[in-house]
Amino acid sequence: MLQVSKAPTSEGVQLAMMVCEEKFDKLTSESKSPKKVATSALDSLAGVNLGDSIKDVYYKLGVPENKSVDSKREVTTLVYPKVVLYLHDEKVVFIGHACILHGPIELNGVQCDDPIPVLGLEKLERQLSSSDDGRRRVYSYPNIRMFIDSEKAKVTGMGVYDPSYFSKGLKPAQ
Repeated sequence: MLQVSKAPTSEGVQLAMMVCEEKFDKLTSESKSPKKVATSALDSLAGVNLGDSIKDVYYKLGVPENKSVDSKREVTTLVYPKVVLYLHDEKVVFIGHACILHGPIELNGVQCDDPIPVLGLEKLERQLSSSDDGRRRVYSYPNIRMFIDSEKAKVTGMGVYDPSYFSKGLKPAQ
């Protein structure tokens, strides 16, 4: 049992309270501070750059798991273990990462399962597209060439895209 020989002075109590408040303020400010999200323009993901030729992609990533051509949109889709690529005129215009299929990733400070809206990006110009049923949204940020796919107010995918090809932003898959 601890015995105190004399009662604490009011100055001692005030000093102890000030120290505790300072430590509490430091702890809470560190836990509440938003993470740093970069707003620099992106042009690559998974070692592939926007504008890479199909030969560059094959050199960097090898043969895709799946390849399809949409002649109506003039887009070739290449599916790899970590990314999905869209090519137009045999140049990469889209590099996407689906968190559920490809695992966790960080892009410009944004991670899979981050809450929407992503702090740090809210002031940037953006385009918003929703799926027909309203369950999915894609936030396109043309100035930094980045998009975020979301469902249930969380990041489910992300990537980089060429805004000149996707001038109206990206639309969620149905």
